[in-house]
Amino acid sequence: MNFFKKKAKILLSVEEAKDRLYREVSEHLGWKFLKSQQSFKKVVNNLVFEIQFYSSKWNSSNENIEIQCELRLWCKKFDKIDKNCTDIYKENNIHSSVGFYAFTPPAGSWWNVTYDTDLSDVIKQLCDQFDEIAIPFYNQFETDFDKAVQMLSDEKIFNQYNISFKFIDHYAGRDYIVELAQKYYNSLSSVCKQDIVNYKNGATDKSWMINPSNLKYIIDNGII
Repeated sequence: MNFFKKKAKILLSVEEAKDRLYREVSEHLGWKFLKSQQSFKKVVNNLVFEIQFYSSKWNSSNENIEIQCELRLWCKKFDKIDKNCTDIYKENNIHSSVGFYAFTPPAGSWWNVTYDTDLSDVIKQLCDQFDEIAIPFYNQFETDFDKAVQMLSDEKIFNQYNISFKFIDHYAGRDYIVELAQKYYNSLSSVCKQDIVNYKNGATDKSWMINPSNLKYIIDNGII
């Protein structure tokens, strides 16, 4: 008899996987959990840090369960329901999004939590990434908000967290985005630069021309 026989993996239902994932992440993070939004939140000043989970539409209990996870940044100062209103907010919309970072598994873009052992590994890997990336990032803002915003103008950090020019401009000042904006513009293709000319002449046929975007912001505000 083999007393060292490997323990069999246990298939999970979608609800079992989610419940355990959120419970253990909650215990590790200590951030506010919003079950209806499948997210964990913490706020400093007007900046909302949200660790958001997404489920695959193909998830099936006891067959295959996959998730994605991102750190989203939202600025409550930019999410007014009415542009003329100063004290009513509706969080987490296209206007208030100011950055994001995708937590990625070792391979592919989805984390597989079909089996109990898979889930244990994923929780450990995600919590390690939270400890390395999300928590220190938040702590910088909690310690010194103004200094942390200025730090976002570092090109590496700016690109890593997909930061909004608008956020830095508003909280740190125009001087902190001019060089970044010029580098951003210089990296654009000739086709995109022609689109900018078209936009200045009234074109609205590209998504960035009608939705909040870094390119639209630096053009509309005369930064480039």
